[in-house]
Amino acid sequence: MNIPTEILYNPIFWIFVSYTIGAWFTNIIINLSIDKHFLDKDFLSDSWTKRIGVLHFGWLIRHSFMGVFNQKLKYKGKLNQEKLAQLKHEMTLAEVGHLIAFYFSLLIHGLFIYLKMDWRYIVVFFILNIIFNFYLVLLQQYNKRRIDKLLKRNVPRGT
Repeated sequence: MNIPTEILYNPIFWIFVSYTIGAWFTNIIINLSIDKHFLDKDFLSDSWTKRIGVLHFGWLIRHSFMGVFNQKLKYKGKLNQEKLAQLKHEMTLAEVGHLIAFYFSLLIHGLFIYLKMDWRYIVVFFILNIIFNFYLVLLQQYNKRRIDKLLKRNVPRGT
C-alpha cells in the first residue's frame, strides 16, 4: 500500500473523511428506516457525562466556529412537542453519524498500527477522534435526555 505521506499524516483529512463516511452510512440507515432504533441509546449517565467534561465541550462547541456546522440542531421559537421530537430525531442522526465516524477512525488507527506509523501520531489522532467524534456522540445523547425531560413535562402540541 503506497499512501502519500501528506495524506497519511494529516489528521484533519482523516477527521473529514470519517465525517463523510459517517454521513454516508447515516443516509443508508435513514433509507433502511432503522434510524428509530438509535433514538434512546445511552453510553453514559448524566453524572458521568458531566464528570468527563462533555458539558464543557458543549460550551466550547456553541462558542466556537464548530457551532455553525449543523444548523438543524438549533432550536428557535416556542417549545412544542413536534419541534422537540424533530430536534431529537436530528440529534439522533448526528449522533449516529459521529458514532460511525468514530468506529471508522478506529479502523484507520488499526491501519496506522499495521503500517507501523509513529505511535505518537497514532495517540494524537486517537485523542482527536475521541474529541471530534465520541464526545459529540455523548453530547448528543445528553441533549436528547434533556429533550425527553421537556417532552415529559407535557410541552404543548402545535406552534
